[in-house]
Amino acid sequence: MLLRELVRRHLEQGARVAVAADPGLFPDLERVASWSVAQDWEGDPPVAVVVDVGAEGGPAAALAPWVARWPEVDTWLLLHPARAAELPVGPLVSAARAQGLHLVEAVPLPHRYGAAVVASRSPRHVLGYLEGNAVEVPDEDAAARAWWEWGLTGLVHRARDTDAEVQLAELTARCAALQAQLDAARERAAEGDREAQRAVEREARLRASASYVLGQQLVRLRAHPLSAARALLADGRRLRRSRRTS
Repeated sequence: MLLRELVRRHLEQGARVAVAADPGLFPDLERVASWSVAQDWEGDPPVAVVVDVGAEGGPAAALAPWVARWPEVDTWLLLHPARAAELPVGPLVSAARAQGLHLVEAVPLPHRYGAAVVASRSPRHVLGYLEGNAVEVPDEDAAARAWWEWGLTGLVHRARDTDAEVQLAELTARCAALQAQLDAARERAAEGDREAQRAVEREARLRASASYVLGQQLVRLRAHPLSAARALLADGRRLRRSRRTS
């Protein structure tokens, strides 16, 4: 979800919004709201305040000065740069509850800010992440912290499930690629074995051929004329018999 979509869901078109975050990250926010940098704000209090709670010092240090400046503001949009799967739930819940804020909705955001939390001064129904449906349970003060932890940890767990699914798909693809490489290597090895067997068979046929046998005996004639001559006559008779029987 984009920040402008979140603002459109919770505020009227053109509502005055103070932005205590990097305004360069929201070039299209003016499509749904009349916003100004919080530090330069003049005049009546804004309808809502956008706060970067991932700034140095943590959520509590980032949020407290703006709530002290505009205690009457009802709607607060808390942005954090951590990916939803890594959102620091404890510090964020503590900072919001210390200022008396109630959870309304927690959603992931793209780009620099990984998550956004909508909070309010007054208790409201908590919006579920999917389709923005209200969770029909009274949001009493006694259950406020439980709502916060439920909403934020739900966001974190869904993001972690998504990350796990992506990692599983990547590992499955890698496994399939490695299996294909293994199958190809096995096929090459099997082909090598078959080629080696064919080479052995060719050598056996060559050694059994008449030309090879007679050639070997002729070579031996130089070193051992008598024994080689007898062997040559014997091989000649054997080869003639094998041709007659074949």
